[in-house]
Amino acid sequence: MLTFRLTAEEYESLRAACLAQGARCLSDFARRAVLESVKARSAPEHDLLSRLASLEEKVTALSGNLSEALKLLQQGSARRTKGTLVRHPL
Repeated sequence: MLTFRLTAEEYESLRAACLAQGARCLSDFARRAVLESVKARSAPEHDLLSRLASLEEKVTALSGNLSEALKLLQQGSARRTKGTLVRHPL
């Protein structure tokens, strides 16, 4: 059970919002509003963790792709220089 005090203006505002939303009673409306507020405050953290995990997966995939590209470049370079004298300036 939760009890809190409201001014007369706050109570009327809450009651009007309750009627506008079609809630069964003021208690149900207040409960839903409080729980939605709590959920909304925790959702950004969950969203951030989810986005961070997705970014980590993409970085891992990119790293693998870069490794494969480097191998292909090295293989291509080795084929071009095979049998050819390569001179490097001193």
